[in-house]
Amino acid sequence: MGLNIALFHPYLAGRGGSQRYIIETAKVFKKHGHNVQIYTFIFNDKECYPEFTKKLDIISLRQISTQSEIIINKPRMKWFFTFLKYTGLISLVRYCANMINVRKLHSRYRQFQKEGNFKYDILYVHETGIHNRFAKKSPATRNYLYCYDTPDKFASWDSHYLKVQLFYRFGLHLLKIFTSNDYINYFEEVFILDETMKKKAVQTYHVNPLKIYGCIDTKLFKVKKNDFLRKKYKLKTNTIMLSCVSRFVPYKRIHDAIDAVIKLNERILYFYINAFKEDIVYFEQLMEQYKENIFPKGNIIIDTQPSKNDKALASIYQSSDLYIFPNENQTWGNSVLEGMACGCCCLVSDECGIKEIISKGKNGFIFGCGRVNQIAGILKKLKSDRKLRKQVSSNAAGYIGKNFSWENWYENHMKIFEAGGKNKTPRVKQ
Repeated sequence: MGLNIALFHPYLAGRGGSQRYIIETAKVFKKHGHNVQIYTFIFNDKECYPEFTKKLDIISLRQISTQSEIIINKPRMKWFFTFLKYTGLISLVRYCANMINVRKLHSRYRQFQKEGNFKYDILYVHETGIHNRFAKKSPATRNYLYCYDTPDKFASWDSHYLKVQLFYRFGLHLLKIFTSNDYINYFEEVFILDETMKKKAVQTYHVNPLKIYGCIDTKLFKVKKNDFLRKKYKLKTNTIMLSCVSRFVPYKRIHDAIDAVIKLNERILYFYINAFKEDIVYFEQLMEQYKENIFPKGNIIIDTQPSKNDKALASIYQSSDLYIFPNENQTWGNSVLEGMACGCCCLVSDECGIKEIISKGKNGFIFGCGRVNQIAGILKKLKSDRKLRKQVSSNAAGYIGKNFSWENWYENHMKIFEAGGKNKTPRVKQ
């Protein structure tokens, strides 16, 4: 007999990493005969993986079809949110709005169980912060938390504004008051992606979390080499393609990879960047700084249109020889899994959580974050050693295909769910 499982994610509004994980969790548990529903505040049925969500039970407070329908994106409301950021009241308002949403969604949660005449065995909360209150308000037989980021990251998003806020100290004081409750006590287990995240969880929640590695669709992301990028940009067949799928924000450090390629100065090597213009100032700065190096003048190809689906994304990896992930202060990194599975030889920054699955020189390479000369050195070595590229790529694809499928994800979770509290997450002595 299957389990009754409630999954919670605050915002299913776009094609993000945490959104993909909760959707895949629902898919794989439903496939194995479990009763699964996803609860969320906002659900974008057109932009949040519609190819998967149509077959899932998603219970939301509000359903939208475009990002412009979110109140914070409405032109007439932008002045109000700017005021909140610069006065220091944004944290308090965000907290209050979330509390209202939790209460409303809790009513839907209870109503659904009553109408179906059942009780949830598992409540599995994805994402962290004040949304953890959902576990207190809407408990199941057992509650679990998957922790992608700790609240310190969310707070850092406001740090730019905090430095100029009129009520800087007042805003921080309010935040401490209204987030002082230790909601982590309502979870039987806390899961994390990697050792980098584990350290943050220990510092923030004072628990020893369990590590469950992230996964990908290994049936789609696999070795199937093609010339998609070379044909698209009319490049020679012997061109070595380095790629990066990312977002234009400073901490992704795309500029380091560009500097390394320019320093290497090899016309046979082209660098394809598929990244969304999240930080317009940063993007425009790069476009101005590297205007002489951007294709067709140079060998840096900029593509700001995100892939429409996984098949299109897989084609990018499958037509690339090398893949780079230069991020700083980054937990995990699913694009590295996808690149490795498709046979890319991957270069990963030592500040990324995903580095712990890399065996240097065997299934990938690790470089010091921000060390352009080191990146250029690895690229130079790989450019001239085709045998090494082929061996590393083969090792990477085999390793990911065997260990990082969604079936592995399901099996790792079921071992814990079936244990039912026998291995409860211990508190860390302070």
